[in-house]
This record gives sequence, C-alpha cells and structure tokens, in this order.
Amino acid sequence: LKHPLSAFMIPEIIKACNPTFIVVTRQFEAIEKTRQRRNWHEVYGAAGAGQVYSTLFSGLIQANKSYFTISFEDFCTNENIRANLRKQLPAPLCAPSSSALEAAEKWIRR
Repeated sequence: LKHPLSAFMIPEIIKACNPTFIVVTRQFEAIEKTRQRRNWHEVYGAAGAGQVYSTLFSGLIQANKSYFTISFEDFCTNENIRANLRKQLPAPLCAPSSSALEAAEKWIRR
C-alpha cells in the first residue's frame, strides 16, 4: 500500500489479509521540501508526516506485526539493499520476472 494514510487502517488491513509491511521512511525536511515545491497544504508536509509515522509505528507495534523498514534514500540509491530486501520477503510477494526487475531498476535510477 503506497498511500501514507493507509497507516490509519492497519487493524483493518491486517483483518483483511496477512500483509507483509515494508515501511519506506523519508526525512521530514525532504517531505516538507516536496510539499513546498508542489504548493500543497501544510498537512501534506512534515506536520502530517509526523502524525502518519506515529500512527503507523504505533499500529504495527500494537498489532504485534513484524515489518521491514528502509529509508527512501537507501532504497533509491543502493541496489544491494533492494536485493537483500527481496531475499527476505516471501517468494510470491517478491519474485519478479527478470524483465519486471529490469524495468523497476530503470525506474528507480531515473
């Protein structure tokens, strides 16, 4: 689930399926710069991110759910981290075809 507000639905998501959570974090300053660049309301910047992260981690801990966490910067710049993440995840979730993996790597490197 890519949308940050999914953090507010963790109990419902867990009830609906048995998800593997991968939490991609980003520095508040970077989030705020994006908000300013896109001229979005303040709630979509660092202020909102603090609430989303707090809710997300509280929800995962309260649900006693395991999760993987990785910084956005590391995810985008370190191929070894992405490869290690794929190795740790269940095969149906993270067993892309070679063409899908190549396309994803090209997208990340853009």
